[in-house]
Amino acid sequence: MKKMMTIAFALAAFAVLAMPTKEDMAEAQSIVNELMKDHVDANKKGKESNVAVGDAAMALAKDAQGEAAKLLLLKGAVTYYARGKEYEKAAGVVEAIMSEIEGVTPTELDSIVKKATTGVPEKKAPRLFAIKKAVASRVRAEAALHDLDTKLKAAPNDVVLRRRRAELLAVKGDWKKALEEFAALGGAVGKKAKEELDGNVADAADSWWDYSPADPTAGDSIKEHAATLYRRALANGELEGLKRNLAEKRAAEFEPVLSANEECDTLAAQMAVKERKEKGLYMVVDLSKIGKKAITYLDGVPKGGWSDEFRTKKIALRKIAPGSFEYLPGKSFKITKPFYIGVFEITQKQYEMVMKDNPSDSKGDMRPVETVSYIDIRGPKKGLDWPKDGAVDNNSYLGKLRQKVGIDFDLPTEVQWEYACRAGTKGGFNVDGVEMVKLGKCRDNGGVSDKHVKVGSFMPNAWGLYDMHGNVWERCLDRGADEPDGRFVFFGWDSEPKETDTDPRGMATGSSRVVRGGGLCQPPSLCRSSARCRVGVGNRGTDVGFRLVCPAETAK
Repeated sequence: MKKMMTIAFALAAFAVLAMPTKEDMAEAQSIVNELMKDHVDANKKGKESNVAVGDAAMALAKDAQGEAAKLLLLKGAVTYYARGKEYEKAAGVVEAIMSEIEGVTPTELDSIVKKATTGVPEKKAPRLFAIKKAVASRVRAEAALHDLDTKLKAAPNDVVLRRRRAELLAVKGDWKKALEEFAALGGAVGKKAKEELDGNVADAADSWWDYSPADPTAGDSIKEHAATLYRRALANGELEGLKRNLAEKRAAEFEPVLSANEECDTLAAQMAVKERKEKGLYMVVDLSKIGKKAITYLDGVPKGGWSDEFRTKKIALRKIAPGSFEYLPGKSFKITKPFYIGVFEITQKQYEMVMKDNPSDSKGDMRPVETVSYIDIRGPKKGLDWPKDGAVDNNSYLGKLRQKVGIDFDLPTEVQWEYACRAGTKGGFNVDGVEMVKLGKCRDNGGVSDKHVKVGSFMPNAWGLYDMHGNVWERCLDRGADEPDGRFVFFGWDSEPKETDTDPRGMATGSSRVVRGGGLCQPPSLCRSSARCRVGVGNRGTDVGFRLVCPAETAK
């Protein structure tokens, strides 16, 4: 039951919007039929397995732009995976539908899962049946809400009915509305909701864990929500000692069921970062505007989180305060000036809006741009002079962006990159106690045979930066040098630096440039905070991208 409710909670953070219209579905169906025809025909002739057809549908779904086409392809993948007895894959795709198709109805989900489980013994597909039960609960909750709303029209101030409505919203997975309803009730239950709405995650987790619902069917949904809040509090380092031990125990009771495709790990994508409000904490660049009008500032993350416009026509950067980090015992790097760094890797759409071109191999507006070189980003002449100066060529990405908005954006130095990546952590990865596969796309969650994911699909670090581990390697300004013996030398780490090196700018010579963070084809060991590699300035690898920085004092 607890595993079942985990999947139900995966629906919690998604707004219920209109499903694709019948016209959209009909148009998409004809396109999908033509694209899948060869695979389906080959399957009928016994030349292609059910699983292969499912894989083909998934490959097309990743490039589908409209929700109608994506829904049809994902439904097809579920069907063929189930026929091929790949029930774990089928379950992963159902979770993808839950997380990626806005407004998919409980009835539609119910139909998809029933079709996939028909004639299948439950012990052969426990995860699919867990989803089936969760979806059935949601269907019942929606029906009960309809009846309850009728009663509330006659008795709008009935506290018992209003409390049950809030609990049914929780079962349905709409926690945003559920919290609003709980808060409106006032009293002890209203206090619980207010704790969470005010950002007191650890206290809210305790409150919901101890909550006694009026409707017993809501019990597991609410405890699952509490477990999720515990995981969030643990990730943010808010708990210590026995309280941390207790939170870990409770969170483990509702351990999330990992989907077959980590791109669908909605829990990680929805992890919030607790941070104090600060004037101008975020800078936003609107790529559809020019000059000063393109730049605005936010004191915190937008209500509801970073919408997709911040992965397409707008670039969000987070201010990083000065500080230092120790990379070897007694050896540290210090940064004395604040700077802004991209919340996300630069996406294909963000590159295209500046350069009017998208050279990426694995197309997708919200995937990181790749197949671009250091020269493409900074230019072949002035752009290669770092660290002599910060100049770039006018026809490069940074040259055009600087001309467009009047701010000297650049790549980070690798010291800036690692400082921002670590966000105060000292271990291999930037969220203490969390494994790499929850933090970014890598070889261990399907990366070698898969594609880059939409930026922000995984858990952010404590400073709200996404995909610092995995997805694509990220370019830095620093040079690397090839020694006569073939050894590659990195500034600082391979030499004998000072006890504390302040605002280092890297070596003055070197034919390559440093990349950090690892990519989707690397094992976790090469995606660590400290891991580094180098790439030639003209290399246009499909596994290398970048994110922006700019000095905070020149931003305003």
